[in-house]
Amino acid sequence: MQSITTFHQDSSRTLCRDTAVNDHDQLLTLKQAAALTGFKTSTWRQWVYLKKVASVKFGAKAVRVFKRDVTQMIAAGIRPARHELTK
Repeated sequence: MQSITTFHQDSSRTLCRDTAVNDHDQLLTLKQAAALTGFKTSTWRQWVYLKKVASVKFGAKAVRVFKRDVTQMIAAGIRPARHELTK
């Protein structure tokens, strides 16, 4: 797997690169999350849109999800709950 750089926002709202990053604090592309879980990239994109998974957006299209959330889903054998239909 490729190396993933993470960032945080300091108190002055400046984006700073994290120097020591825990493996579970890494960010994954939706394609990487799909490869790990077996769900399609479009499914991940829909979950992000519906706010069923935490995500970070970089620019207009670049979206990342937290590796810790993906591994917790795998370990628990769960997926986000279905959206309730409203009448």
